[in-house]
Amino acid sequence: MAREQPKDIKAKKFVSFLNFDAEIRRVICWTNAIESVNARIPGGQGPRPLPERAGRAQV
Repeated sequence: MAREQPKDIKAKKFVSFLNFDAEIRRVICWTNAIESVNARIPGGQGPRPLPERAGRAQV
């Protein structure tokens, strides 16, 4: 079996992105735009750590 070309992989990722609802795609694109701007600001602190309880179920 032939190895997939990078363009094929990118196309598959994009198509899977389109499977999300429009509102979720909008949030993802907006978040990516904000992160892009933040990365260009000199003296940035880098990525912020996640909150202590991120991803944990509330008991």
